[in-house]
Amino acid sequence: MRRDYPAKTMTLTERDRSALIALALRLSWLSVAWALLSGAASLTVGVLDHSLAIVGVGLNLFGDMAGSLVLIWRFIHERKRSHRAEHAEGVARLTVGACLTIVASFLAVEAVRRLTAGTGAAGAVAPILVAAASLVVLPPLARAKRRAGTMLGSRALRGDGTLSGVGAAIALLAIAGLLANRTLGWWWADPAAALVVAAVAGLEARAVLAPGIR
Repeated sequence: MRRDYPAKTMTLTERDRSALIALALRLSWLSVAWALLSGAASLTVGVLDHSLAIVGVGLNLFGDMAGSLVLIWRFIHERKRSHRAEHAEGVARLTVGACLTIVASFLAVEAVRRLTAGTGAAGAVAPILVAAASLVVLPPLARAKRRAGTMLGSRALRGDGTLSGVGAAIALLAIAGLLANRTLGWWWADPAAALVVAAVAGLEARAVLAPGIR
């Protein structure tokens, strides 16, 4: 059966690939830990402040956690040289793609509903601080995942890196929307920001789930 690895990954030595798998596992465990900590805080604060973008941050983090857990299973299979490693890659890719799709769909529907209803966030300080924490952690985590995913030829890990990147984008747009609402009274900034991120997440979900090599 043909492996779904880019040609350049074939030049990796066994030692190099083993080190990259260990890195992928560490990054995945870090994602799980961060999601448990920050995801719960984001959902709680977002619901209390009626901030769709902050709720989106929390949902994205839990989606990232789901993808990371499957990736841990996937790379443990490869580390054990299991014949199911390729199957595990496929399952991981589908999981990451599904998480991106769910996040995109939720944000799009809720953003349109709130824009139609004319409702926005309350403009408290706590959601801004929560989003700022994710903005510090997620970008380097996203870059590291995508780099390791490219080296390993794993679209699932690259997609999970994008999921982390989407989380950073949501956090950035959430901060901008909340500040605009707080300082300028632009109630629509929060749902509008969520709508933009929904479009990006939807496009990435399509790319992760598409057949062939990315």
